[in-house]
Amino acid sequence: ALIANAVATDLRLNGLLDSNASQLIALSVVVLIGWLAIYLVSGSIFGLIIATRSGVRPAAAWQTSWDLTIHRRAQAAAYLVGGFLVGLAATALIMLPVIIFLLPWATFIFNAWLIGIWIWWHLYFFELYQSLIKPTNPPAND
Repeated sequence: ALIANAVATDLRLNGLLDSNASQLIALSVVVLIGWLAIYLVSGSIFGLIIATRSGVRPAAAWQTSWDLTIHRRAQAAAYLVGGFLVGLAATALIMLPVIIFLLPWATFIFNAWLIGIWIWWHLYFFELYQSLIKPTNPPAND
């Protein structure tokens, strides 16, 4: 976000974001880069799933990766975006009253909150990973 802000400031100072068309193009580029980042993170999760499967032969790993990529990439991307938005909303709901009413304690509470969000985010990724590796059609027990 800081890099994007610096680039946008430089573009504005040089007069490159003066027209609506140039602003639309810049916004489109930012949205596409964000979409690409989510796409690559979801692909990394699938790579992690395939790399951690024990006793899987290469052909079975390819089949697993194909099934996950085709059928669950949108689901994983939606969960990633949803997790980010939930964390952002929770941070806003907690930190805005703290900043308004407890300003001297705001730095300490914000740092503690970031540690909590960091732990929650890792647990959220672990749960996402677990939900993706569960088979959609479990084998019948004979």
